[in-house]
Amino acid sequence: MAPMRMDDLQDYGIPSTVVEIWRQSVGEQLLPIQEDAVATYDLFGGGNLLVSAPTSSGKTFIGEMAAFHEAYKGGRVVYLVPLRSLAEEKYEEFKERFQEYGVNIIISTGEHREYDEDLLAGNFHLAVVVFEKLLNLSVANPALLDFFTLIVVDECQMISDESRGARLEILLTKIRNLANRPRIIGLSAVADNTGGFDSWLDCKLLTYRERPVELREGVVTNDFVFRYREWNTGVQALESLGDDPQKKGLTLSSLCSNLLQLGDQILIFTDTPDKTISLLEDLIQNGVSAPAATEALANLSALEATDIREQLSKSLAHGLAIHNGDMLLQERLLVERHFRAGHIRIICATSTLAMGINLPATDVIVDPPTHPRRTASGFTNVLITVAEFRNMGGRAGRLRFGDQYGRAILMAPTPFLRDQYSGQLIRGTVERLVSRLGESELGDLLLNLIASGASSSVPSLASFLRETFWRFTLGPEQDYGQALESQIPMQVEQLSQAGLVEHTADKLAVTQLGAVCAAKGVPVSDFQLIVDWISQEATDTRISDQGALIAAARTKAVLQTRFPMAGAQAAEWQENLRLYIENEGVSQGVLALLRPPMEPYLRGRMTKIAFSTQEWISGKSTRDIEREFGVRGGVLRGVARTASWILDAAKDAAPLLGASDEFIYGIDELSQRLVFGLPIDCVSLAALPVTGLNRGVVMQLRERGLTDLDVVLEAPDQSLPMSAELARSLKESIIENYARLQNRILYRQIERLQAAGFDAAPIKSLFDAEGTDLEHRVQDIFQSGLVPWEYVPITQQRRGEPDGYLSIPEKGNLVVSITASEGNIRLTKAREILGASATYSPVFGCLVIGRPDFAEDAINEAPAINREVKPYKLLTISALAELYVLWREGKVSPELVKNLFLEGDTHLNLECVARLHDTKMVL
Repeated sequence: MAPMRMDDLQDYGIPSTVVEIWRQSVGEQLLPIQEDAVATYDLFGGGNLLVSAPTSSGKTFIGEMAAFHEAYKGGRVVYLVPLRSLAEEKYEEFKERFQEYGVNIIISTGEHREYDEDLLAGNFHLAVVVFEKLLNLSVANPALLDFFTLIVVDECQMISDESRGARLEILLTKIRNLANRPRIIGLSAVADNTGGFDSWLDCKLLTYRERPVELREGVVTNDFVFRYREWNTGVQALESLGDDPQKKGLTLSSLCSNLLQLGDQILIFTDTPDKTISLLEDLIQNGVSAPAATEALANLSALEATDIREQLSKSLAHGLAIHNGDMLLQERLLVERHFRAGHIRIICATSTLAMGINLPATDVIVDPPTHPRRTASGFTNVLITVAEFRNMGGRAGRLRFGDQYGRAILMAPTPFLRDQYSGQLIRGTVERLVSRLGESELGDLLLNLIASGASSSVPSLASFLRETFWRFTLGPEQDYGQALESQIPMQVEQLSQAGLVEHTADKLAVTQLGAVCAAKGVPVSDFQLIVDWISQEATDTRISDQGALIAAARTKAVLQTRFPMAGAQAAEWQENLRLYIENEGVSQGVLALLRPPMEPYLRGRMTKIAFSTQEWISGKSTRDIEREFGVRGGVLRGVARTASWILDAAKDAAPLLGASDEFIYGIDELSQRLVFGLPIDCVSLAALPVTGLNRGVVMQLRERGLTDLDVVLEAPDQSLPMSAELARSLKESIIENYARLQNRILYRQIERLQAAGFDAAPIKSLFDAEGTDLEHRVQDIFQSGLVPWEYVPITQQRRGEPDGYLSIPEKGNLVVSITASEGNIRLTKAREILGASATYSPVFGCLVIGRPDFAEDAINEAPAINREVKPYKLLTISALAELYVLWREGKVSPELVKNLFLEGDTHLNLECVARLHDTKMVL
């Protein structure tokens, strides 16, 4: 039987346009596992499905096919991933394939918050979301999970992850318990035993062990003989991987040199970020070299200067690179892009690269196949699991490059290691999927359940736990579950004592503080610390940035983030803290945090984190901070992001604790600055999703006074400190940002009008119409009854005249000018419009209606321009639409709108108008 072709998907309702997109990006034919999913497992029909297959087998495309098909039918799809880096990759991939076609794709991670409102409102077709982010969002918005008609869970073997599996399990249990349960497509690396995970999720199980490219898994010994077993066929054989010309025995350098001579592309996985660099340096020192990655080097020069950039500039000259968590995101993306293009021949990486990121190689070398594990007396190295080896080794074999096979290689210089690696890893069985719920912080999980409404009593909490994968794996005959369930009353009591839960009669309810803690996903112990800090701060002053950073760095979440500090530095940093307190002073709240005894090393680490992140948010160059503190840019960015998360929770808790507005505003600003490592005036610019717009470029723009989006939009491309291509992308992103905000507003207003029983057409056209058509749509709004006056269009307009006027018998004419722009309306345009108002006679005042909004310079200069005509209003289209919606909802009256237009000179945007229904003037 002939393989299924991509064109055959049209028979299942996939449009020909999308089929062509997939033909160009994926290939002409479906892989066997993909055909199986479509033809045998009814991928487009219905029912839950768990796909368990080797890395690089093609299972990810199964999730993509299901996701598009569901969105095309009108459903809402969430694509869940475990890592922010994987979310970035899938988001960019989906955008590249579907955005031009019109699919509305959004992303939601700890760093990407710009689409959260769209996610909550259902304003999307396909959302890429990190596991924990969806769990947190579902606390304050339990109905969010009901939005989705399909949930794709990528890398769902993460249910067994020691640190994060429990939260994924809680999320999936919530989804299982929904009355209108969405369809689930799970994608998992191959597991020889799913542990019943498929049955628990009520999924059909598609297990596929074949790989599209054969994989040779084996051990290479001192004689450079590769003893392997083929994955698909099971054949065991020997292969010579060259010789040892220098007679030094088996080394990573000699092996890589031999593989490069075969024309291979190589991924080397090792256990720590520092090891990736030392391995890379050893390779270069020992003569391992490939043609220079000249295009990558050219792109590298546009990135911010860091220690890693300096390392890459040396290694890329030899066609080599690193990939680890110490790198900034732009550095990692550059390495990934040029490795896929074949420009980079060897990457030394940590195992996080193996988690779903599409980066196949000819050969994968795992050296060493161990990782450090904490023990009572420190750390010791233990053998990696079979699943970890398969996940890394599965990157070998490049389908689109036509490889006949790939190699997953372990280096064994001794017979013992040869036999150990062969017996334990090559011939080993992948560990079964297990629950980690019993090893987690139970109090954190119980608070999440209470806050989200999933449980409202101790018995219902126990009942929920019985629905989890953890309880499912115990089996009906075992009572081990009682050990965990018996802890619930004690944990609930602790939550109650912390002021996070109220326990009255037999009912549990989350307090306002508890709701914040659960919604932000902050550990209870850390949240208590932050609450204590805020409670002791003066409510009429703004806390210093440094004091707030010390408070954030005091939490376990921040202290346990990877951040290098030698033990010998502890005394130095403790002294720095003492001098800071003595010379600069800290608040009573911070002093209270510092009073309890604290291990000297942790106290020094806390101080170093607080001081380095202070430099980070100042905009100081990453390279200078690295040299001063001995910490790489990616690590600094990671710890700053964690501190931002803690302070974001503090910002929401502060109003409940009586903090002043100034305090709250300062914490909010600080949280935003930590995400990007920049002063506050740079944040809106840095938040734009523009590849190449790194921290260094933003600071260069700031030095030229170019941080306001409207100013950047109007600046000549050649005046921007960047390439012409980046300048175009930046301006396009600014325009898209304005359009996205407008669409978000429109979506919500349409929903409200329809809920009130009114046609939404009058406001739809306000957001889309141009020119005279926009003038007519504004006229329709005024003539609907929103105002108690007649609107008269000026049909024979002379140049510079307004578009119409509202005839006010007791006052005169309120002239109306209407304009629209891609960006906010700048001073030049506002001056032209306001000046024209004064020339029209008779005139009582003027109303300038614009889209999307008015720039700051236009708002500030309007009073000076408009001396002749009073009153005046700068009214946004979105605000006019909001007035119309509020009127239809019965929340404002025409009399109120009349007073609003007649009194005072002001800028009326959506926020101003939306507050009207909270005032005493509302009918």
